[in-house]
Amino acid sequence: FHAQQAAEKALKALEAAHGVQPPKVHDLIALLDECAARDPLVDDLRSGCLLLNAYPVIVLYPEPEPEPGESEGRTAVDAARHIYAAILQRLPPLSAQRHPQTGG
Repeated sequence: FHAQQAAEKALKALEAAHGVQPPKVHDLIALLDECAARDPLVDDLRSGCLLLNAYPVIVLYPEPEPEPGESEGRTAVDAARHIYAAILQRLPPLSAQRHPQTGG
């Protein structure tokens, strides 16, 4: 669940960096499609987003299935780290962003 949330927040940060209000969704594919409309290179993250997309459903609406095991958890965390790192490279440096508190 937390791996999915990290990827979701990274994708929403990219939307915000492009001056777009991120949609209020948890669907990583929908977010990725929004981001890819402005930055086609992020489409390379689709496989990781597909992997992580089921996790909020599993946690928020549990089925009588076993929770993900350690191996599956590590795979999810690796996917989230990859997405986060790729998005971080596409974000403008903090010094280039306007800061409402300082007016800069």
